[in-house]
Amino acid sequence: MNTFHPRLGRIERLSVLAVAPLGWLSFLGLPYELTTITSGFGASESTAGWIVSAELLMLTAFAVLAGRSIEAQDKRILTLAGVVLAIVGATISILFDSLPMFIFARLIIGAGLGIVTAATNALPAMFSQPEKTYAQIVMTIALMFAALMYLVPAVIALTGPKGFEIVELLTLVILGGLSFGLPRAKLKPTSMTSVTSLERMPRGVIYVLVSIFALFASQAVSWTFSEAAAHIVHLSDKEITTTFTVLALSQMPAAMLAAALGMRLGYRLPLTISLLLLVAACLGIYNIPSRWTFIPSAIAVSAIAAFTFPYLQALIAELDDSGRSAAVGGAVVNLGAAAGPAIGGVFYALGGLPFVGLTAAGLVAVCLGLALGAVRHRKEARHMALV
Repeated sequence: MNTFHPRLGRIERLSVLAVAPLGWLSFLGLPYELTTITSGFGASESTAGWIVSAELLMLTAFAVLAGRSIEAQDKRILTLAGVVLAIVGATISILFDSLPMFIFARLIIGAGLGIVTAATNALPAMFSQPEKTYAQIVMTIALMFAALMYLVPAVIALTGPKGFEIVELLTLVILGGLSFGLPRAKLKPTSMTSVTSLERMPRGVIYVLVSIFALFASQAVSWTFSEAAAHIVHLSDKEITTTFTVLALSQMPAAMLAAALGMRLGYRLPLTISLLLLVAACLGIYNIPSRWTFIPSAIAVSAIAAFTFPYLQALIAELDDSGRSAAVGGAVVNLGAAAGPAIGGVFYALGGLPFVGLTAAGLVAVCLGLALGAVRHRKEARHMALV
């Protein structure tokens, strides 16, 4: 750890909050992208799944590559480069109608957004009160999620099957343009922590990264089969839409709570309570066949993840304030999202929806165990620093 923890300026903070959600654009656009591939190109659901997984894996790979020396990079220039690359990919996806070109375009978008993910996830770790900044980022992600849910269907109705790609391009241009307000946050060699000279990550960071992977794999498992679970409890299409809209909006008050609470209760208590509630919510969706448990449980799964994620990212920032590990944390989110449906599919084949619930809950239990292990490592590191 070091003392390089200035406050973000007002313009810098607003820019971070506006640009950081772009790293989630591929994940939030998955349903629309799947529809484009299956309906627009006539591909099977299996093929569509492989294509979107390849995009998320490309995003992860470029986020990891960019994160290897993120502390020495100019975050503003790096983000702008990623945005321009993603804009090129989005433009190609609109202009060409062949599936091979569409796949090529999605891989370019994944690479560009991977760079954006690395830079914008690293920035809060390099400034004071990272837990509040990460919580505020989750709030703006929730706003973008809700906006996509309303804008994409309307644009598709006006322009046809390319509606999502058009909204995606406009989002990249508008929010990406605000990258000019990002802090450069390029550390000089004398300002870098000793962590950056090590080949391996600091003690405890691996625990948190795997914990984040488990959390978002659980989220992906839950959402992949949630519509099937909704039909089991006889929810109408209108009720399903209303429930999913509320769960998207529920992320905002949950993130606001995390930002307001900050570090008043430390890490252990908020993580333990929230993740135990998340275990119960996963089981409530799939293992208790009732609409009265499905609806609140589905909303709780979304809200609790929005509350928990800022604490996990802040824990990484405290263990490694170079920003390098936080950049990888942003990549791991997408890796978990890519792996989740496959993990859920395996257990669905073994035992149906009840096994899906147990899988999602089990992944959350892994997340909790590893997160508490990282908290213990943090305590030991602080103790050693004082000795």
